[in-house]
Amino acid sequence: MATRLAVHRPQQIHGHGPESTLAVLTFTDDSIERVVPAFEELVRRIVPAEAIASHPPKVLGARENPGTSRLFPRALGCYVPKWHPSLSPTGASRLLYAYRAATAMVLKDQRLGPAANFLWEAVRGLAWQMQAPTRPLDLIDGLPTFSQLDRRTGTTGHGVRTLLATTLHSRHDTPAAWEDFVHRLTGLLGELTGAPIQLDPTLHEAWLSYSSPPESNETSLASPSTTARAKGETHCATLVLECATKNGKSHDLGGILPVITGSMSATQLNATSQHAAMTTFVAATRARHALVLAIHRDRAEAHRPALTRDGWLVLEV
Repeated sequence: MATRLAVHRPQQIHGHGPESTLAVLTFTDDSIERVVPAFEELVRRIVPAEAIASHPPKVLGARENPGTSRLFPRALGCYVPKWHPSLSPTGASRLLYAYRAATAMVLKDQRLGPAANFLWEAVRGLAWQMQAPTRPLDLIDGLPTFSQLDRRTGTTGHGVRTLLATTLHSRHDTPAAWEDFVHRLTGLLGELTGAPIQLDPTLHEAWLSYSSPPESNETSLASPSTTARAKGETHCATLVLECATKNGKSHDLGGILPVITGSMSATQLNATSQHAAMTTFVAATRARHALVLAIHRDRAEAHRPALTRDGWLVLEV
């Protein structure tokens, strides 16, 4: 499916990992708020618990600001009314949020491995996002997954493992302790890649502007975010929400369904839909176990036979 969404540079995308699920959740104006809960229920049913703990599922939408468009749905808030853009951490705040989420995992489950893996994935994603425009190959080659980090004493990989473990087992919830952690982490990242990596130059400012994570519902499994902020991330499962396009005159996923099903080439789309295809490409390549699209039933129904033929699980909410 990702191969079909490649617009400007035709390429073949090959999966590498576990057997995965493709699903479409079709909704109506009245059932839209049930989309995210339905996704979470599906994830709990088909994704291994250890995968959920190490790479939590994510809900992505291309549009954050509903703007003046009269379309429905328009943006993330149409699906999650209580979600507010200001609650989405970015930059050093994103790393701080991941640290706090990881420590909460340790306290709840008494298991260090999944929490350390979760925090390391946040480090990798943040480093990729901040450095990829200048040195993508260094980061791809130099930052292994947590399981690939060297365990031998004295190696940089062992140093990273030790730093994450000690950080998650002690209190680093003060600006001074946090800056010390990030300083040591930055040095280890430089050793792994062979090039200097600066995570964020405004750590103290980030701490003040994002002093605590938002209150959350304990039953919530997936957090919402914009697709742009998810670049470099890996999720066990990703839900892509249909939103209004950047000009607010059409819907992104509904407009590219012919490309998703293979009945049209992405090069045949107009400029607005090509932009939607590129954004969806980013979202679609985050998932490992399940990729789920949420599309209004009015736009999805005509494509149901083609989706089913391609192996998509089509569910109504």
